Amino acid sequence: MSKVIGLTGGIATGKSAASDDLIALGIPTLDLDAITHELEQNNHDLIQQIYELFGPASISNGQVNRRALGKMVFTDHDKMKQLVQIVNPFVFRTVKEELNQLQDRHLVILNAPTLFENGFQTLTDGNLMITCDPMIQIKRLMKRNNVSISQASKMIGSQWSQSIKSQLSDWCIDNSGTPAQLKSLVKDWYTLVSDV
Repeated sequence: MSKVIGLTGGIATGKSAASDDLIALGIPTLDLDAITHELEQNNHDLIQQIYELFGPASISNGQVNRRALGKMVFTDHDKMKQLVQIVNPFVFRTVKEELNQLQDRHLVILNAPTLFENGFQTLTDGNLMITCDPMIQIKRLMKRNNVSISQASKMIGSQWSQSIKSQLSDWCIDNSGTPAQLKSLVKDWYTLVSDV
């Protein structure tokens, strides 16, 4: 039976870079964003439910129009909640199926930006949080998304705070340094959990 570790972190803290480092170490990783994207492209039941709730503007060429749907839900908490309620059961089912296929692996990473917000920690044995200094987070987001400081602050403010997620996590890695430093910290963490 594999040990499932949830990997999470706020926007622009370096969760994706940490995930890449873990994959480079040979650890199988399930990416919730990728799974959700795949379902929104190919699962007709999910696409139909989104169409019924959000209308024809949410669908393009028989697939979910993520950009249009994102604009509908990003600033509307109730609509975001409705979307999560539709999508989550499909994602949970898919993740459980994929985890069953990886039972022979010692360790599996569940890469989930909204690990705690959407209840995916119920599928994990422990959780790793990637954090960074808040000012570094803002600077990274401004550069990555080409947005102003106020836009970056608003995007960060729309998520659960790093401090709340850190308290809910079993391990935290501070990614305020360089990519090489992150790689080293991830390797140290992997060595630690592999021995357990």
